[in-house]
Amino acid sequence: MTEPLPDNLLIDETSPAPLKFLQISTVDLTPYCFFRNWFRYLGDEGYQVTLATTVVQFRQELEATGAVVVHIPMARGINPVMDFISLVRLWRFMKKEKFHMVQTYTTKAGFIGRLAARLAGVPVIFHNILEPPHNSTKNPLLRAFYIWMERLAGTWAHHLFTTTSPNLREILDKKLAPPDKITAIPEGLMLEKYDRVRVNPEEKRRELGISPDDVFILTVARLETPKGHTYLMEASAKLLRKRQDLHFICVGKGNLRQQLEHKAEALGIANRFRYMGFRYDHLEIIRSCDLFVLPSLWEGQGVAIMEAMALKKPVVACKVGGVVDVIDEGVTGLMVPPRDPGALAEAIEEILTDTRKMEEMGRAGYARIRDSFDEAKFNETRLKKVREVYQRVTEKR
Repeated sequence: MTEPLPDNLLIDETSPAPLKFLQISTVDLTPYCFFRNWFRYLGDEGYQVTLATTVVQFRQELEATGAVVVHIPMARGINPVMDFISLVRLWRFMKKEKFHMVQTYTTKAGFIGRLAARLAGVPVIFHNILEPPHNSTKNPLLRAFYIWMERLAGTWAHHLFTTTSPNLREILDKKLAPPDKITAIPEGLMLEKYDRVRVNPEEKRRELGISPDDVFILTVARLETPKGHTYLMEASAKLLRKRQDLHFICVGKGNLRQQLEHKAEALGIANRFRYMGFRYDHLEIIRSCDLFVLPSLWEGQGVAIMEAMALKKPVVACKVGGVVDVIDEGVTGLMVPPRDPGALAEAIEEILTDTRKMEEMGRAGYARIRDSFDEAKFNETRLKKVREVYQRVTEKR
């Protein structure tokens, strides 16, 4: 049975006790990268925030936001046995803690978390669709299955959030949610944080083993199929046959690292295309590169691209998902079709031929983030929109 709601689910001075708000993500990397500021905001507003996730390495950083971090393992891929165990653990946890609200992120946590919340009788359930899950495959049967599953899970939530206009159109087109049950609110960056990044590029390159004469091309993304590393490697092999002054580095962790490193060796580019794992200094590395590339096969909004632009770097990315809302084509960077190493190589080569244009793109990218995505300027508007959704949904409950 659904737990009774407090009179007002938005904190104010008269609230008798903190409202318990559970956040759920499949692994801790996602909230570490994208939601720490959100957790701090919720805490500042008076919510008692708890995060349930697979804790891998970011417990300390996430707890620094004021959130309570609880380790509940969840598989990223389809794993019926572990998925059922995760569902039961989440259900028991919710029944014990009696949360007033639940908000889920990522596809797997979104499905299991919404179902557990519904079974546990949580009064209000939200879900964030960062990228429609059916875009993760070209298989028509699997796409249809994902669409059906997301429609089903959509009935367990009271409202959905997404980040970009392409995502919103896709969600409505596939009838994953009715128009009155979905709100698009773009992600932003605290530009001040990026302005504070100080590094000597020559020293950082030396630390990374990059010659001062090399052109440093960087990507920052988890080492998983959706990020398209294999296509970037094939593009780099084409480029390295023409010129030997290019050095590619991939920052990020993931279960494909060994496979990708073997592919680099097979292509004969291992000495020029290196994987460096997760780095806490990734912003300093971005500041030190010449060009940032993100070859994703699908993407929510492309926060890594936004970070590179905030650090005044030209970008090349695939024209997928919300990337089109971020890059101003030909002004802040170039976009190419996904899964096309030839087009990717041509775009990289085009940018590298004009140093002045690269500098102009970097400045234009910074201006784009400043004008359209700086949280310091637009955060109150965005937060007001979220608060309005919370209020509208809870009043109906």
